[in-house]
Amino acid sequence: MSPEPTLLAYHEARSRIRDLDVIAFRGNGIVSRAIRRVTGGTVTHVGIAVWWGDALMILESREMRGHRTVWLSREIKKAGSVLWYRSRDLDKSVDSYNGSYNNAVHNALSWAQRASGAPYSYRGCLRFLRRVMPTLFAFLPNPDRDSLGYGPRFCSAFVSAVLRMAAADPRTELDDAATSPADLVASPRLELLGRLEVVPR
Repeated sequence: MSPEPTLLAYHEARSRIRDLDVIAFRGNGIVSRAIRRVTGGTVTHVGIAVWWGDALMILESREMRGHRTVWLSREIKKAGSVLWYRSRDLDKSVDSYNGSYNNAVHNALSWAQRASGAPYSYRGCLRFLRRVMPTLFAFLPNPDRDSLGYGPRFCSAFVSAVLRMAAADPRTELDDAATSPADLVASPRLELLGRLEVVPR
């Protein structure tokens, strides 16, 4: 079993969080338990960090809510803590990470923000089951192929699409819609930086 990541106070780590860092959640509800059972992982939800001026937000696709942009600190408080990952490929895509992005990263950020408001893809979740349980769910269509459309996606399909557009695809062997939260964080292309927790000051 992997060691528990270093616990970091959110207010101390906040300034070091970058656009397109991956934020992963380990939920305990009924849906989260079902996700763990199906995927075999411990991570049940993922989103993308993005700076809006001085505001640090998370872009995500949530069941019952769809694609949305919310305060990262609020989501950490609700979850208790989150895991913080960074793409090893993105360090090669940014000149000095002072906001000087290459075209791929800039386009990925723009695409992710424009996708806000799209519905959550329940159909995509059902199709994903064919990948992990092909015999039981052979009657379902295969997961959708990669696309540039702003249509419905579930959480990890959304994150995979954003990173792919930034030339930092974490799982090149999987289409976005065939990628689970567990698949994402298991990628050697993502580095675990710590576990973030909002600590009262």
